[in-house]
Amino acid sequence: MNHLTRNKTKLCMFMISQNTRKQVESLRNGGFKLAELPGSRLK
Repeated sequence: MNHLTRNKTKLCMFMISQNTRKQVESLRNGGFKLAELPGSRLK
């Protein structure tokens, strides 16, 4: 069970880093998409 939890944590960290990368890219592109992210994250 512990090993499974560790993998889930790694996956979460990977998803977060991917989201951060997308935010940085959208910020370079003008930052319009960045304003939409907080609302969509709450869903």
